[in-house]
Amino acid sequence: MNKENYGTAPYFFVDVNKSVLPSDNQGNHYSSYKSDLNHGYITLDIEAMTALFTRGKNEQFKTINGRPVLVGSSIRGPIRSIVEQMGFSELAVLNKEEAFFFRSFNSHSNYTKFMKAERIRGGWLVRERDDFCLYEAEKFQSAGMETEQSVVFVMNDDLDRYDFEKGKPFRFHGLKHVNPNALEGIPLKYAVTFQSEEQNVSTGVFMNSGEMRGKQKEAVIGVKSNRLVASGDELLCVLRKIENDKNRSQQFSRTEIKNKPLPCFYVADEKGNVIALGFNYFFRYPYKHDVGQLVHQDTTEQHDFATTIFGNESVANNSKVFFEDCYYEGDVSKVLWKRHLPHILAEPKASYFAHYLDQENSETLKSWNNGASIAGFKNYYHRSEPELWIQKEFKIGKKITASSPSFKTYLSAFQRYQYVHFLVDFTVNDTEKERIEAYVEREQLYYKAPKRNKDETTTYFLELKTQAHYNFFKDQKGIRYLRFYVNPPLKAMQGGDEFEKFAYHEAEETLGSKPIRVMPKGSRFSGRIRFENLSDAELGLLLLVLDLPAGHAHKMGMGKPIGLGSVRLTVGLHLSQRKKRYSEVFSENGWMTGSEDIPSTTETIDQLKACFANWFKEKTGEDWLQQERIQKLYFMLRLTGTETEDWSKLTRYLEMDGRNWNEFRNPRPLISLFEKSRQEGN
Repeated sequence: MNKENYGTAPYFFVDVNKSVLPSDNQGNHYSSYKSDLNHGYITLDIEAMTALFTRGKNEQFKTINGRPVLVGSSIRGPIRSIVEQMGFSELAVLNKEEAFFFRSFNSHSNYTKFMKAERIRGGWLVRERDDFCLYEAEKFQSAGMETEQSVVFVMNDDLDRYDFEKGKPFRFHGLKHVNPNALEGIPLKYAVTFQSEEQNVSTGVFMNSGEMRGKQKEAVIGVKSNRLVASGDELLCVLRKIENDKNRSQQFSRTEIKNKPLPCFYVADEKGNVIALGFNYFFRYPYKHDVGQLVHQDTTEQHDFATTIFGNESVANNSKVFFEDCYYEGDVSKVLWKRHLPHILAEPKASYFAHYLDQENSETLKSWNNGASIAGFKNYYHRSEPELWIQKEFKIGKKITASSPSFKTYLSAFQRYQYVHFLVDFTVNDTEKERIEAYVEREQLYYKAPKRNKDETTTYFLELKTQAHYNFFKDQKGIRYLRFYVNPPLKAMQGGDEFEKFAYHEAEETLGSKPIRVMPKGSRFSGRIRFENLSDAELGLLLLVLDLPAGHAHKMGMGKPIGLGSVRLTVGLHLSQRKKRYSEVFSENGWMTGSEDIPSTTETIDQLKACFANWFKEKTGEDWLQQERIQKLYFMLRLTGTETEDWSKLTRYLEMDGRNWNEFRNPRPLISLFEKSRQEGN
């Protein structure tokens, strides 16, 4: 695949380890204490290498009793993720039953191939006691049809002239609409009855799919027959896929299916097995494979290191580590709480197969429909360019004209600062067209391609960037001011005039995002992790994860993709000797705690780290640090060199707006910056 076709993102993946490494210390119970294992605590000093944010009340940084805090859970999660990767653990955090669905109609998705009209059939879904059953819909009979069909269509032009409740006959496919018959459980306005020229009467249900641009027809399916299509595990598998569709605007639940039949559409394969089902003619079609089927990993009956260290739901395998809250170490009264509007973040969309499936060494894109593999463990790059996370360009306002009350306010700011951009549209006739197009081309003002209208006029959508642009177009007839761009917002927020306050408020409302208050770069937090019953290898792995090499850092808190949350950890190890603790009561400093006699030394920490690496070599015969996936992970954790504008461009999200709208239309695999760096010898 041509490398020029690669896409960018603030994340990449560490390969799934083919084999799971078993832990050397299986199980843990709260009531047990093993004297030959390690107990004690690790001190944490956390320094924010970029701005840091964890959400508290009203988008403030999280505080407890007025003191900024990183709660234990916000530290535990990221640390466990790295333990899973460094410890060659099972990729277990996924919902392996989660299914993904086609997102588009383009050539990469093949949606239209699977959703051909001849494959879509009408059916009725019903719950019979504890089983779900799908029955075929009756077929409409008419000489005007080439074959009998359980789904027929009414053109919108006919529907526009028709009132379902009063009724006005119309014809299609040789069927004449007559007064509807009542159907049990179906509102009368959705029940439709047709009569063919052969006097055959067919009753069906009008399936209104709602608003859709360009839609020309609505579907009608026949009434329920007694012909069973699917039931049991076959149907349950299909319903589970719909239930696990996280991207539905309204979540589907099997509990909603009652004893009354529910009309639906379904698709069956060549053998008649139901493979997809929905309640709209253009329903969301599932990919062939779910998540679990594309995780290719040899597991073991023994627990891996992540499971033995952090525990699971088993009573015999409790957590051995306990993360305490880490509190801010500075003077809270001197924290400079700035109010900034961050970039909007959406939830990850794993259905975007170009990124979330392994595309390496593939000539064509693999999707969830073929035998691909999960891309791996997801990690976010560090992006430490100053204030990268702050929204540098955002839209404000709505469609207004020059006579709108707020127009003069915007124009005033435009004239004063020249950082407000007008997005406008207007229509010109042929006499003005040549002059307009010459100016647009010279100034490169195309926002999107002009639209040719039926009356031979042309509509332009342009972004006016300077006062000169505004002056050229201000007297143009029919001009509408669609949007205003403010760039950058920092300049708009300085000072205190009414425009700046108004602009900030409008941006907040329009974007659906709220200003946040972050802890600045350089902020320090401290706390500790208590542990018990850890083997040398378990403790060594935990220290490998916490105590990263120089120039590397962790990601914590929110806003990781946009440059927030890079933190550097400094650790101190305190091992407890339970026997000494209970054989002596006092020490020179007070109560005996059992940790005074073993100071935290670099040598001790390095010896424990080596214990895990030795266990890995004993089990695999290979050097842990030389594993490519470990080198790839360290590259993802690298902080050095991530503060430049060039790095920010290489790790940006694909864009979906304005001139770059097409970046998501043609799926492209992710560029591997690890491979790029290795080829360049860095």
